[in-house]
Amino acid sequence: MNIQTEVLQPKFELIPEELKAAPRWVTSLNKVPYCSGSVNRKASSINPDTWSDFDLTQTAYEEGGRDGVGFVFNGDGIVGLDLDHCVVDGQPNEGALEILKLVGCGYVEYSQSGTGLHAFGYCIGLNFNKVKGEYLGVRTEIFNSNFFIVVTGNIYQNGGLPQFTDLNSICDGIRIARTRSPFSLTEETEVTKAIASVSSVASVSSVASTQFPESCIPKGTGMRHGCIFNLARYLKGKHVSASPKELHGMFTAWWHRVLPVIGSKDFDESWTEFKVAWDNVKHPHGASMDKIKEGLPDTFIQNDGSIHGVMAANLLELCIRLDDNQNKNWNGEPFPLACRTAGEILGINRYYANNLLSLLTKEGFLEVTKGNTVKANRYRLNSKYRR
Repeated sequence: MNIQTEVLQPKFELIPEELKAAPRWVTSLNKVPYCSGSVNRKASSINPDTWSDFDLTQTAYEEGGRDGVGFVFNGDGIVGLDLDHCVVDGQPNEGALEILKLVGCGYVEYSQSGTGLHAFGYCIGLNFNKVKGEYLGVRTEIFNSNFFIVVTGNIYQNGGLPQFTDLNSICDGIRIARTRSPFSLTEETEVTKAIASVSSVASVSSVASTQFPESCIPKGTGMRHGCIFNLARYLKGKHVSASPKELHGMFTAWWHRVLPVIGSKDFDESWTEFKVAWDNVKHPHGASMDKIKEGLPDTFIQNDGSIHGVMAANLLELCIRLDDNQNKNWNGEPFPLACRTAGEILGINRYYANNLLSLLTKEGFLEVTKGNTVKANRYRLNSKYRR
């Protein structure tokens, strides 16, 4: 067997326990999966009978004849992020670092070649097996089911498996990039000049990929009007004092991003519609949240969550306010709350916030409602705690 010698060898003791606990392991040779319990039998990412537990796989690797071990994704919520050719001399490039930040990665390892990165986390409700393409200049793959990835344990960033965020934005960015014809030099220069005066926007790619939420990005024809209003609401919440020139720059960046989807090339009509929507927005994005989080965290707060500590009481207060806002404005729909957002409001890290959300759910304060979003769980407050 021809074994590659210039690959990182697995550091088994550093591989996350969450991955080790799942009996979905294979050995690998030149990135081809093999059964851990058989010398010559190839494994399949869609056949559980060819997978093994972690201990057997480690033993099979140590017996020789393989250059790595791999983990199989089966759609149970564990998701993998693979960033290729983004590391030079051990340091990820700017695009890769931005992606890791957007997703909220905990554990991150180097790939076998040492030139890429792998991250693992949780995300429920994804409707694909794999998404592959370029994002922020980085060749990106997101694995959900029916694929395997070689795991190295060669750590770039230590941590557990967090709840991944913003995967929808990244997937949309990849899909749109596939269908979008490249800008001409003139078009690209115009967009760059148009947004150059906006201090919060670093580049065309950052605007196109990360500045606009999912609600502003149409997924097909016929969605332009609604997305333009959502864009006006979002930008009015983020840039209420923006000059007409700055708004024009941000709208131009948005328009070029969605043009392949909306099937309309009448910029002036869309720009006029945006200006009308801007004037009609009564509830800018984020305004409700500013009121909801006012005064938090409060070290003197007392409520039914206080039995679990001050931060649990603050989180319960936040959930009570979110629930009240949903009842008043959104027909009692469950409220979305990501552990990252909760952590930022309360001044704690997202892992602590995630544990507190799990605790409040377990103790009956909250009920988790799994929606079709990958950005955050949705929750209902137990009615006995409503005001």
